[in-house]
Amino acid sequence: MKRIRVVTPAIYSEDLAFMADVPGTYSIDGEVVVDHVFIETGTASIENYIDDALVTPATIKAAMEAEDDGIDGIIINCMCDPGVHAVREAVSIPVSGTAEIAMHTAAMLGHAFGFIDVLDTSRTMVIDQIARYGLRDRFGAFRAINIPVLEIEKRRQDTINLLADEAVKLVRDDHADVIILGCGALFGCDKKMKDKICNLLQVEICPIPIIDPLPLAINTMIAWVRSGLCHSKQAYPFPTNVKAVKGYSLNPRLYSRR
Repeated sequence: MKRIRVVTPAIYSEDLAFMADVPGTYSIDGEVVVDHVFIETGTASIENYIDDALVTPATIKAAMEAEDDGIDGIIINCMCDPGVHAVREAVSIPVSGTAEIAMHTAAMLGHAFGFIDVLDTSRTMVIDQIARYGLRDRFGAFRAINIPVLEIEKRRQDTINLLADEAVKLVRDDHADVIILGCGALFGCDKKMKDKICNLLQVEICPIPIIDPLPLAINTMIAWVRSGLCHSKQAYPFPTNVKAVKGYSLNPRLYSRR
């Protein structure tokens, strides 16, 4: 039995409580169990570089605890991919974020992907990610619905309507042929958007793939684990220089692995 853990790098809140029930629905009876945890310290959502930095120590801690629990693969459930590279150094099991998988998949499904985020202020973070992942030439355009992460569940129908409107603009005005939903809290919106997109484009079948990042990341991790794949420790070696660390409750073996 393979075990995969989804780590949402945010502290628990009622606004994101629904995320805890999502990963388990992707378990495969007798083969794969997918579970979920929030982090213990950090911010309630990740919408900027400061949030990204503040959640990283607890994300590393949660990942090391997952490895100690016998977990076979870890998904960091945030489209900022916070701490993913650091976590890969800290553990010896496969680790993925959601953005990197979504963007590379989008590049395979079309020629130019559009990205719809929650806030326009996240634009520079997304463009930075796209460049880091080597996909600048496959990026079509960025748009935002300007609903904060912690309001999405309370304003679900507004969110779906705005996502569909922005998706149509990406297709008509920016010539995008694949759409990425830019936040884990938008889970499930892809299916509900499609009817409105069809009405707006006056077509019967939605012509563009819409990527819901968390399900894609979970299914990709299942494939990695079943295939015996893990990130390269040549690329992500354990930290080897032992040093004093103050103020963080990190596993003491972090700087002592080989």
